[in-house]
Amino acid sequence: MDWDSVGTSDDNRPGLKARTVKQLARDLRLARDIEPPKTSREERPLLDVGELSGRRGRAIFLLGAGCSASAKIPLASSVAERCICVLARRYSVGQAPASEFSDSGKALKFLIGRGIIPSRFELASGQGDWAALYTYLFAEHLKSPNQQREIISRIIEEREHGMNWAHACLGTLVQQRYVHTVLTTNFDQLALEGIVRTGITPVVADGLESLTRISPTPAWPQVVHLHGSMHTYDLRNSPTALTETGDDRNLQTVMMSLLKHATVLVVVGYAGGEEGVMNLLQYAARTIPRMVVYWVAYEKSYREFSPRAQALLQTGENKFFVPDQDADKFFQGLMRELGEGQPAWVADPIAALVEQRDRLPLRGDHEIDELINDYRERIDHAGKNRHNKGLAIAAALQARSVGDFKKAAELLAPTKETDLRARFLYAQSLQDTFDENPADNTSLIDQAIKEFEHLHRHGRVEHRVRYAEFLIEALFDRLEIMAQSSDETIEGLKEIIAVIGAARPRIPQSSQSGKALLNFYEARAKQELWALTKPGTADRGVIKAYQAALKQPGALGEKYVEARDGLAQALATHTDDTLTTDPDAGRLARRRMRGDITDAIDIHTSLVEHAWHNQPNANFAGMLKNLASDYEILAKLKRKGPLKETPIREAVRAMERVVAAYEADADSNAAADAQARLDRLREVMR
Repeated sequence: MDWDSVGTSDDNRPGLKARTVKQLARDLRLARDIEPPKTSREERPLLDVGELSGRRGRAIFLLGAGCSASAKIPLASSVAERCICVLARRYSVGQAPASEFSDSGKALKFLIGRGIIPSRFELASGQGDWAALYTYLFAEHLKSPNQQREIISRIIEEREHGMNWAHACLGTLVQQRYVHTVLTTNFDQLALEGIVRTGITPVVADGLESLTRISPTPAWPQVVHLHGSMHTYDLRNSPTALTETGDDRNLQTVMMSLLKHATVLVVVGYAGGEEGVMNLLQYAARTIPRMVVYWVAYEKSYREFSPRAQALLQTGENKFFVPDQDADKFFQGLMRELGEGQPAWVADPIAALVEQRDRLPLRGDHEIDELINDYRERIDHAGKNRHNKGLAIAAALQARSVGDFKKAAELLAPTKETDLRARFLYAQSLQDTFDENPADNTSLIDQAIKEFEHLHRHGRVEHRVRYAEFLIEALFDRLEIMAQSSDETIEGLKEIIAVIGAARPRIPQSSQSGKALLNFYEARAKQELWALTKPGTADRGVIKAYQAALKQPGALGEKYVEARDGLAQALATHTDDTLTTDPDAGRLARRRMRGDITDAIDIHTSLVEHAWHNQPNANFAGMLKNLASDYEILAKLKRKGPLKETPIREAVRAMERVVAAYEADADSNAAADAQARLDRLREVMR
């Protein structure tokens, strides 16, 4: 095995800098500034020059295009496709009808054929290199700021949605005084809209000439468009302009001042591929080496980060990353960890309206005051005549949003018998409460299973597969925590397999995710059942079940890694059992066993590599222990001599890293157990 592929030294592995949303929330709490107590106008002291009425928090958020994706704001590649069609129509006047160029691929071929666009922008697959074309088009063809603004504005105005969950939550973080400045590379106004929804209008800088408005310790929130906005007179799209962003002395001064005074910088939805902003951040990281940065990435692995992002995370101390994060889900999780829940105007839109009732004051003019009084009366009427249906669900959703699952279940209990949606949320809240503290909530998982079973049998047909998935997860949860006899466990696993059998015919043909997940659950249940009912005997049924689940790896979602680990363990177990049953197996049988255990080693090696880059020490150690077990089985297959010693040596090296990982976590018990196993392996080598 090439250990260089997973790192020869664990002392500075990137995985040590991987963090969770919970850990990020902890640092944001420390960055929050409490709102000053409200006093009457008469009690407020007069402010002198330079005084602040109260800081707005000590965190800065930097947003990239990924934060706007769910609002259907096109990414750079999509903008390039639109621009190609525009250019083809313009350059083809008198040569071809404009309708020919509604397809970006045809438009690109036309422009390349006429020598207008270099052929290097067409990939071998025949598709355009749209990401590279974005900067080229704005540098060579759409050079005018007026043209750029017109195209960008039109594309943004045509978006399907006005806002998304990420920016709605960001507005609340600003309102609640965690965040004082939002930096964005996007041209859209979503950050501004999210903040304005809370009743706050921030200071906006959407061009380099407006940077004088920005304060490093603001008493009022700020939004800074680093590349200009859809309304600015100077969008910064070309390679030269993007580089100049990093070279601009005013922006350098502002950024350094902001970051020096900030407690934490959180980067979300930004790949870090272009030079300008990344040069600024890299300079700041070198100048302020202990600056705290959380890089929240859509990419699933640190290895997929851009080179500039990796360079930043390796500069100085306190640079952390949170991989595999969709922007909307990240902000939802962050709001839950902070105890903020939903944005207030989403949780109770009428209350948000009532709060703004008196912001439009009477002014003494009879006609105008009549209009204002009528406005207030309609708000009062809305407040007194709220639509009561679904209020229990609304309150429960708010409780779930702040992580109070027990309260959510209590709120839903009275209505669950008459409302399927309430029953589902009730069951989900019971299960979530159990998951928080399984040892003290064992009865809750039984209640959750009962509710999921009812939904699985009687719920709406189109939702029954979803209910089956939750039921299966709850049944597995119960098996893991309850002190049951082997007979009870066997019956539980058979129940899971029966649920899978009942759910499978209901899966729509188009639901690849549903099929893959049920295949995975079936493989897991069969694996555990076989270990209990026929230990020490080999059967390829479990292997085939995992292979069926992994035919659609993208459909498995977060279960993908678990399915691969399950397959590797099934291959290793099958090899070990076969070898135990038939130690003198013939050449063909041994060749097949070598193939199986080699496949297991390959899978576990890749999982170790992923954990090396992205997982905390305990996860990393767990993957290494599985790999060490694979090598021990391979050593049995090799029988004796140097061929046997090589895999044992690899098992020893894996366990040495396990011990080091546990020691780095100061987990003395786990480290001692791993050391005992390591000592046994070393004895085998002697």
